[in-house]
Amino acid sequence: MPLSNEYIDFIVDRLNLIAPVEAKKMFGGACIYRDGMVVGILDNDRLLFKVDDTNRKAYEDAGMEIFRPNPNAPGTMPYCEVPKSVQDDPELLLQWLDRSTAVAASKKSKRQKK
Repeated sequence: MPLSNEYIDFIVDRLNLIAPVEAKKMFGGACIYRDGMVVGILDNDRLLFKVDDTNRKAYEDAGMEIFRPNPNAPGTMPYCEVPKSVQDDPELLLQWLDRSTAVAASKKSKRQKK
């Protein structure tokens, strides 16, 4: 299922209730930006946040797996789908968004040091 404009608008509106974000379409999906950093992606009408070792366990505990842009290929990307229960709870959604923002900031900081 392709990413719909309606889903992009829905997610951006929902996230903007808790923190300022914007979405930019690319590669058939969209990136979610916060503070100028990519903190998530939208793919096939799913919301995925950036993960690393600091926040991945919460996603795994919720039964979410690392994102595979092509299910038939071995490659993965450092994103996991945000569980619906989290998306439906603004306080919890902000916590998960904040953790993904910290992941993005950490990656940005490491790149700037190089």
